[in-house]
Amino acid sequence: MSTRIQLAKVFLVALSPLVLSAQGPRPDVAATEFFEREVRPVLASRCYSCHGPQQQFSSLRVDSRDALLKGGNRGPALVPGDAGLSLLARAVRHDGLKMPSGGKLPPEQVAALEKWIGMGAPWPEGAGAVATKSGGAGMYEKLRKEHWAFQPVRSTAPPAVVGMTHPVDQFLVSAMRKAGLQPAAPADRRTLIRRVSLVLTGLPPTPLEADLFVRDEAPGAYERLVDRLLASPQFGEHWARHWMDVMRFAETFGNDWNYEIKGSWLYRDYLIRALNNDVPYNQLIREHLAGDLLEKPRINSKDGINESIIGTEFLRFGELGHDDCVRFRQIRTDVVDNQIDTLGKAFQGLTIACARCHDHKLDPIPTRDYYGIYGALTSSRMVMRNAGLPEAANATKQRLAQLKPQIRGELAKVWLEEVRMSPRYLMAARRAWKGEQSAEKDLTELSLERVQAWVTLLEKRNPAMEDPLYPFIEGTDQTWATLRQKYETEAKSRAAHNQEHFQAFGNPAAADRGGWHADGPALFDGPSPSGEFAVASDGPRAVTGVFPAGVYTNALSERLNGGLRSPLAPKDKKFVSLQVMGGKLGAWRTILDNCMLSEDYTTLENDSLKWVKIPNRTDQPSLPFYLELVTKTDNPRIPDRPGRLKASQAEVDSPYSYFGIARAVIHDVDEVPRDELSHMLRLFAGAEPNGPEMLAGRYEQAMSEAIRRWTDGQASDDDARWIGWLLENRLVSNAPGVTPQLQVLIQEYRLAEQRIDAPGAGDGKSDLAACFRAGPGCHSRQLRDVRGVRVESGIARLPGVAICRQWLVD
Repeated sequence: MSTRIQLAKVFLVALSPLVLSAQGPRPDVAATEFFEREVRPVLASRCYSCHGPQQQFSSLRVDSRDALLKGGNRGPALVPGDAGLSLLARAVRHDGLKMPSGGKLPPEQVAALEKWIGMGAPWPEGAGAVATKSGGAGMYEKLRKEHWAFQPVRSTAPPAVVGMTHPVDQFLVSAMRKAGLQPAAPADRRTLIRRVSLVLTGLPPTPLEADLFVRDEAPGAYERLVDRLLASPQFGEHWARHWMDVMRFAETFGNDWNYEIKGSWLYRDYLIRALNNDVPYNQLIREHLAGDLLEKPRINSKDGINESIIGTEFLRFGELGHDDCVRFRQIRTDVVDNQIDTLGKAFQGLTIACARCHDHKLDPIPTRDYYGIYGALTSSRMVMRNAGLPEAANATKQRLAQLKPQIRGELAKVWLEEVRMSPRYLMAARRAWKGEQSAEKDLTELSLERVQAWVTLLEKRNPAMEDPLYPFIEGTDQTWATLRQKYETEAKSRAAHNQEHFQAFGNPAAADRGGWHADGPALFDGPSPSGEFAVASDGPRAVTGVFPAGVYTNALSERLNGGLRSPLAPKDKKFVSLQVMGGKLGAWRTILDNCMLSEDYTTLENDSLKWVKIPNRTDQPSLPFYLELVTKTDNPRIPDRPGRLKASQAEVDSPYSYFGIARAVIHDVDEVPRDELSHMLRLFAGAEPNGPEMLAGRYEQAMSEAIRRWTDGQASDDDARWIGWLLENRLVSNAPGVTPQLQVLIQEYRLAEQRIDAPGAGDGKSDLAACFRAGPGCHSRQLRDVRGVRVESGIARLPGVAICRQWLVD
C-alpha cells in the first residue's frame, strides 16, 4: 500500500517538471518544498493584499520572482543570495522600512524569508499569486477528459496469453513479452510458502508449516494456504503497519514537549480489526473522514465499540505545536495543511497541499478546492472521543444504580436523627460562642466535636446573607420582622440584578443539554436531577456531596470519564461564568480556534459548586471560542510537560477523575451571579420565633424537610443546598461505618465499581456547530481563510467556509 503511494508520488513529480524563471536557478526538490511551505504562504497571507495583482503600493509586486527583482519606487526588493542587501529582508526585520503594515512577522517567518533569499531565492515559474488561474479556459475540463489518471474505471478484457488463465497474469505476461522479457520460472513449494507467508503476514512459515505444505499434494493446497494466511490475525497486523505509515501514525505529537497522542493504540487496533474483518475500502475511507457523522456507524458488539468513530483519529497524527496559535498562526494552519496533504496522498494519490498557494498546473486541483477542504477540516473541533458503546458497562452501572437508593435511605435515617438533635447542638454552640456557662448535659450527652463544628460556623467573621446561620447570628441585633424584610428585599434585588446582567449560556442541565455537547460513558445517561449525590470511591467518607440539578460525571462512579463542550461563545459578551465542581485532575479548558493543545486549562479541586469567571476572547472576533469540562482521560494536556501540572505520577495514572456543572452564563459585568437566597426564605415561614431556642427549632424543621424530600427522591435545588451545607461543615455523620448496614452497602458499591474498565479515549474530531445539523449545503458563519481573505456566507463548497466533514464523503 505504501509502495503504491510512493510510486504515485514519483509519477506525479515526473508529470510536473518545474520550468523556472530565466533569472533564477533551477531549485532542487528540497528548495522548492521549503519555498512552498515556508515562504509563499507568508507572502500570500501578509503581503499580496498591498503588493499583489489587485493593488501595488509603491509600485511593488511580490507575487513573482521577476517582480521582486524589478522592485518598486525604492528599487529592487530582492538581491538573491544576500539577505543583508535585500529590501524585502530589511523591511520584515523593521530595519528602516517596517513591513508588513499589520505588524511585525514572527521571528521564525523572518528567518524563513532570510534563509530563502540566502538560497538564491528559488521560485518556480508560473506559480504566481494565490488563486490565479493556471491555464486557459477549459484547461481543467480538458485534463479531466484526456489524462488517463482522471478517467473513470472501466472493464477491460485481458489479452489472450497461452498458458495463462488469471487476468492479472495475462496483462503482466503480455506486457513483458512485448518488452522482450520472460516471466520467471515457477518457484518450488518451499520457496512459494515462504514468499506468500512473508507477503501476507510479514512472518516466515514455521518449519512444520513448510514441511506440511511441501508434502500436501492434494488439489487446492496453495489456495488453502492463502486462505489460512488471510484468516490469521497476523494478516491484519502486518498490513496495518503499511497503512499506518501512509497515515503518518505516531504516539506523540513531536515539537517541543512531544505531547502524547492519547489513545493512538485505539486506531492501531481498529485498523487490525478492519483488515482482518475485510471491511470494504470505501467504508474505511468514510470512517477516516467522517466516521463520527455516519448515520449507521459500524458497531463491534463483541467488544462494545463504535468502530467508525475511531477512524477520524488519522486526522490527528500530524506534528502539533503547543504554542499560542493566535500569535503564531502557522501552527494552526500547518495542522490543517498536513491533514489535507495526507488525505490527498492517501486517498487520491495526489499532492493536493500544493494548491494552498496556487492552482495546480497539471492536475485539475484549483486553490478553491483546497480551501473548500480546509473549511471542512478546520471547522471541526479537535476533541477527545470515546468509542465505547453506552451499554458497554450496563451490568455494573445497573448494580450501582440499585445500590444508591439503599445508601441514600440508610444515610437519611442517620441524618434525620442527628438533625433532630441540632437545636441542642446549636444552643450549646451559642453558649460557647457567647462565653456563657455550658449546660451540664452539653458535656455529657453531646459530641464535643460536633459542638465545635457549630461553634466554628458561629464564629465566622462577616457572614454573608446566603450563609444559613446569618439569621441566627444577626437575629439578636435586630427584630425578626426587620430581618425578614431585609431578606425579602435582598432576594428580589439579587434576582433582578441577575436577570438584567446575566444570560444563560445554553443549559447543560437540560435533557437536551441546551446546546452543550456530551461525550463519554459518564454522560451517556443524561443530566442529573436535584438531590444527586456521589458515593466516595474510597477513603473515610460515605458520600462526597449532594448537588442541585446538573451534570456530574461521578454520579455513578469517578471511574467513568467524559467531556462536556459548550456552544461557541458569542463575542458580544466579555465573560463566561460556570458553576462547577470537580477533583482528581478534572478540569475546565478554553479553546480558541480549535487549538486543542492550549495551555488554558485549570484543574478543579472542590467537591461543592463554585462559580468560575472566564474572560471571553473578544480580542479575536473572527476566531471561534468555546469551553469544555473534561475528566483527566479527556484532557489532551494530561500528562503535561514537566512543571506544568502539580500532580504526582500516581494521580496521573489513577483511573479516577470527575467534574460537575450546574449553570453557565455569559455577561459583561465583572462579577459572577449573585446568590438569590431562595434557600433562606424557608426560615421565615410561620410565626416569629420568640427566642434563640425557637429559632434553633426553625433550623431543625428546615433541615429535616430537606432530608425527607431527598429520601423520597423529591428534593429541590434548595434542599440539596441545605444537605450539602450539613455535609461540608461536618454537621452530620458521613463515615461508611456509621451503621453496619451502611458499611455493607458502601463496601459492595466500591467492589462493584472496580469492575468498570479504566477510562479510554482517543484524539478525534467532532462537528458541533449548530449549522452542521442542517444537512448538506447548509449556510454557515462568516470566516476568514488562512490568507486573510473575507469569505462570504454561502453554501459549504465556498473556499474557507465552515462546512460539515460529511461533505467530503457525500
